[in-house]
Amino acid sequence: MPARCVKCRARVSQQRGATLLIAMIMVLVLTLIALTAIDSSSKQTRMVSNSRDRIVALQAAEMGLVEAETLVETIEIKGESIGTNFSSVCDNGLCFFGSNGDNKQTCALTPKTTPVWLDSAGLDVWGDNNPPRYMSKRFTNNQKEAADVKTIVEFRCYRPADIDKGTIVAATPVQRMYRITALATAENGRGRVMVQSTYAVNAF
Repeated sequence: MPARCVKCRARVSQQRGATLLIAMIMVLVLTLIALTAIDSSSKQTRMVSNSRDRIVALQAAEMGLVEAETLVETIEIKGESIGTNFSSVCDNGLCFFGSNGDNKQTCALTPKTTPVWLDSAGLDVWGDNNPPRYMSKRFTNNQKEAADVKTIVEFRCYRPADIDKGTIVAATPVQRMYRITALATAENGRGRVMVQSTYAVNAF
C-alpha cells in the first residue's frame, strides 16, 4: 500500500511538471505574438508618418514653384533685364549660365557638366553656406504642419512665341524660358521632395 502511494505521488508530480512546462511554452508563444504585433504596429505607424511627411513636402514644393513662377512674371511685367537679375553664381536663387541673356537672337547657354540642382561640390545652391534662394516657410493642413522650401530659377534663353517658327529674327515675338526647381523638406526632416518645371513667359 505505501509503495503504491509513492508511485501515485510520483505520477502526480510528473503531471504537474508537464503542465508547468506547457504553460511556460504557451506564455512564451503569446509573448512572441504580442511583440510581433507591437513591432508591426510600430512599423505601420512609421510608414504612415513618412507618407504624410512626403505629402506635406510635395505640397510645399509645388507652392514653391508657384511662387517662383509669380516672381518670373513680375520680372517680365517690370521689363527688367536678365543681366540685372540673373548670374552664374545664382544670386538670390536666380541663375544664368550663358551669354547675351538680354539679346533674343544671340543668347546662348553654356552647357554644365553637372546640373546646378545636383552640384553640391560647386555652387551648392541648397547648402547653408550659400543661402538657398527664396527659402520660405509653407504651411499645409490648416497650418498644423510645415516644410522648408528652397527654390532656384534658371534662365534658359528664348524661343519663338509661335513654336512652329524655328528661327528667331529681330521682329520675332519670343518667350523667355525658365527652369524652376524647388526642394522642400518636412519640418521634422523625414520627408524630402524635389520638383521641377519649365516655364515660358512672353517677353515684353
